[in-house]
Amino acid sequence: MKINIIFGPPGTGKTTRLLEILEKELQEYRPEEIAYVSFTKEGANQGKNRSIKQFGLKEKSFPYFRTLHSLAFRELHLTRDQVINKRYYKMFSNKMKMNFTGYYTEDLKNNDDRYLLFNLLHRNNPKIASSYLYDLNTDLVQFVNKNYRRFKEFYQIIDFTDMIELFNKRQKAIPVKVALIDEAQDLTTLQWTMIWIAFRNCETVYIAGDDDQAIYEWSGADVNYFLGLEGSIEILTHSYRLPDNIVIFAKRIASLIQKRIDKNYHGTGLIGNMEWVLGLEEIKITSNETWMFLSRNHCFLQKIVEYIQSQGLIYTLNGELSVNEKDIKAINLFEKIRRTNKMGKKEALLLRSFIKQNYDLRNPWYNNFEWEEKKIKYYRDIIFHKTDIHVCKIKINTIHSVKGDEADNVVILLDITKQVYINLQNNNDSEYRVFYVGCTRTKKKLFIVEAESPYKYEILNKWRSE
Repeated sequence: MKINIIFGPPGTGKTTRLLEILEKELQEYRPEEIAYVSFTKEGANQGKNRSIKQFGLKEKSFPYFRTLHSLAFRELHLTRDQVINKRYYKMFSNKMKMNFTGYYTEDLKNNDDRYLLFNLLHRNNPKIASSYLYDLNTDLVQFVNKNYRRFKEFYQIIDFTDMIELFNKRQKAIPVKVALIDEAQDLTTLQWTMIWIAFRNCETVYIAGDDDQAIYEWSGADVNYFLGLEGSIEILTHSYRLPDNIVIFAKRIASLIQKRIDKNYHGTGLIGNMEWVLGLEEIKITSNETWMFLSRNHCFLQKIVEYIQSQGLIYTLNGELSVNEKDIKAINLFEKIRRTNKMGKKEALLLRSFIKQNYDLRNPWYNNFEWEEKKIKYYRDIIFHKTDIHVCKIKINTIHSVKGDEADNVVILLDITKQVYINLQNNNDSEYRVFYVGCTRTKKKLFIVEAESPYKYEILNKWRSE
């Protein structure tokens, strides 16, 4: 087996390089003899969609272009009814007299879900799991683990980690000759075991990733395994996204990471803009460029939302548009009714969930809608500025949620929670990688906003005074 490792720093076209390799391999092998797996469904579909377009093939020709979980699901002949879902988590919560959602985030929150997260962590990457045990009740950990296992056995259901474990237990390889693996730095120890079982009969394996962008260690990603791979190495050296001075700053952040492979890459040849600001109000948001406002934790996003709303601008928060088109239609309908001074039964039904019981058609919509004052003011500003709600150039999200994305301008808050601060002391590599990913989303300008909370990336604060 020939192993090829491709290191792709931010904006260097790592996925594009994999797709070029895929096109070359498709000239020699049939689509069903090639596997293309990625950490995300979107990543796996990129290779499939490009091949369909390039070679005029059908989707069914690519049975092994999937995420690893999807691959295990297919090979195990599972059905959706056999997989744990929100209803089962609620049932388990009631039986345990705890609150489990089955939804885990990078915030490392102090709630019951962290006990189930530890269960998944321990099965995916035992070494990293031990570093998150410091603030858990060990007796409760064992109690949750034992009863979670019994609960799944009783209802004959499995979770996503069970899928990988069951696949590995079969020890059955996938009948492909070439495997391409994208975002390899995000694979867990358990998933690496699956990789070598699934693709052990391959002639060639291509593995692409970037250890400096390994930000899912909190969910079991084994970056040390990725760093220890042996094979033919290719480093992509030209970032088509980052201005030269942002590359220099990004490399300075990367130098704080102790366990890494040095990658000497360069930027676009242009000089971008980098500013340290005391507050969001110092930033002038231009309407002709894209913007990304980021924070390490979800709890700090509200501060950004309030500022953007005060500017009367459209944005997305965690991918959801800030303005609801139904709200705009309701406002327009109410104002149309006001002009005729008559509301029929049909109109009353349509507006029932919007207006007060004692509405008065003599007054405008904002005096009659059952909304909070903040929302009313926001919509009034949008209408006053005649903002096109179908054009949104501002994204608000956590850094973990935008890996692979980019914008003309990136704004990052230095604030972090106490939990993240503790993790920064215990495992600073993982947190420096997060900040590195955030800074390398920009194509033109980078704004770093001074922290208001007592916890922050302290070393970065020191750089500001240099």
